[in-house]
Amino acid sequence: MLILPPSATRKAKAARAVTKSLREVLITYRAMMEDALRAEGLTLPQLRLLYAVAEQPEVSAATIARMCQITPQTLQNMLERAVREGWILRGTSERNHRIITASLTTKGKGLLTRGNVLASEIEAKLWRRTSVATVEQIDELLQHGIANLKAEL
Repeated sequence: MLILPPSATRKAKAARAVTKSLREVLITYRAMMEDALRAEGLTLPQLRLLYAVAEQPEVSAATIARMCQITPQTLQNMLERAVREGWILRGTSERNHRIITASLTTKGKGLLTRGNVLASEIEAKLWRRTSVATVEQIDELLQHGIANLKAEL
């Protein structure tokens, strides 16, 4: 059995507590976003789709699927609905006519803007009564942790 020094045990317990808190923040944030988006007639995966299309104009379906972390088959269904609802336009890439692209319509841009507003409102509630300096410090610490984990990949 491995016996850790008291400082390592304390750090391990603190790390576990932070990890559990992060998970709870993400779960609660997601639930609140899903509730808010439902009132807009939108789901969180659909909002992710709009973000992906806005982030890379004329992006291919395969790239969107990777960005949204969904299968190409699931994406195809989402794209069909987004076209039907008038959120995106599909076309052909000028560089390679075999690549089908997607771009946001005015309606899609409006939904994305509304999604950003809803996210900002939830984030404001999350960090209420927390100083900007503290939020920046938390972000710095999380970015450091992310870098540590990515270095292990």
